[in-house]
Amino acid sequence: MRRIALLVAFMLTSLMATNIVVTTGKKEGSYYAIGKKIAKQFPNSSVMSSKGSIENVERIVKGYANVALVQKDALRYYLTNHPADADKIEYIGDLYNECVFLVAKSGGKVADDSDLQDAGIKVAVGAKGSGTAVTWKYMSQLEPNFKKATPVPYGGKRALAKVASGSVDAALFTTKPDYRKWLFKRVNANESLHFAPIKDWDLNDKFQGKPIYSFEEVKVRDSFFGGTVDTICTTATVIASTELSEEQLDQLSDIVLNFKNYITE
Repeated sequence: MRRIALLVAFMLTSLMATNIVVTTGKKEGSYYAIGKKIAKQFPNSSVMSSKGSIENVERIVKGYANVALVQKDALRYYLTNHPADADKIEYIGDLYNECVFLVAKSGGKVADDSDLQDAGIKVAVGAKGSGTAVTWKYMSQLEPNFKKATPVPYGGKRALAKVASGSVDAALFTTKPDYRKWLFKRVNANESLHFAPIKDWDLNDKFQGKPIYSFEEVKVRDSFFGGTVDTICTTATVIASTELSEEQLDQLSDIVLNFKNYITE
């Protein structure tokens, strides 16, 4: 009887180990929508919301989830500080660019990212644990002079309001470069706000032989002339637990490789 009980327990444990748990982002965000589409491709799957990329990586490492969507710069930042966890994470592939947008007050103290290297500058970097907050930490690690500025934990529309009022000098946002989205509409409609360039070459770090950030000219408004800003971009990336089966890792890789348009549209 005891042997049967142990066998049943083993089978249940094995079955549970095959369940796919995808950890994503806020329920209203694009990561959550993508996670739901990935989960649909697996039986016995579920989706978790999260505060951001670092929480997602930690859930993979601790076994609370086995598939995650993360910013690649946040993944690199985590592994730099927790190198022993690298063997618990399998890099699956990239989905799309996510760019860093610096919004500043028109006529204010910040004209470009070099002004973020001055003492006394206040920059909103998003809530603690958010992807943008980690981006700021990683930028400050690559270019230590950014540490002279004072980061404050404001994000979203609240951060824009703080910049417009002059309470903070600038705000960072890490998001998909789509000028039809709310961030671009809000900034372009407000004369007191503008997108400032990010061009510091010290941000040219690498992960698995490739740069974490690409330096790009990104369209921020629908304009035939101009309407662009120079900035840095990372990628939305899918990672998985190395505890998944070979079959599951193969299927997940196939989804990211061949059905990228479907899961990200």
